[in-house]
Amino acid sequence: MKGRDGRSLRVALVSDAILNAAPGTDADRLRAGVTDQGWGFVALPPSDLPEAAAAAWLANIADLTAEFTRHGLAVVVLFATSERRERRRLVLDALAAATATTTPTAHGDADAPALVDPILADLSRRSAAHTVQPPSWVAS
Repeated sequence: MKGRDGRSLRVALVSDAILNAAPGTDADRLRAGVTDQGWGFVALPPSDLPEAAAAAWLANIADLTAEFTRHGLAVVVLFATSERRERRRLVLDALAAATATTTPTAHGDADAPALVDPILADLSRRSAAHTVQPPSWVAS
């Protein structure tokens, strides 16, 4: 497919706090860097969402992630520093249950000043290693 958008083949599951970060913050710099590298986003549930609603949201994300990994798409998880440990565990458990063979790499405290550049470097390596070709099920 000519001019294929790589975001459909590399997906970051991202904390709400990173997606909605104030301009000029480390979280904003992280979001911009991930975008510049051609990764698409799927929003994780906001940390203040009630548990029942968050569980339903996560079930949908887990199903999507299972499909993404089944078709060879690159998937990572980016947690904000503000994301509670319990919520992180809930996300990772839901993903592990849905993606029995390939659990996405997770970066905790992704918006911490000391971690933004190393995480962006890791995503750059993953982008270079992940050939941006449509999976076999995508028609040309």
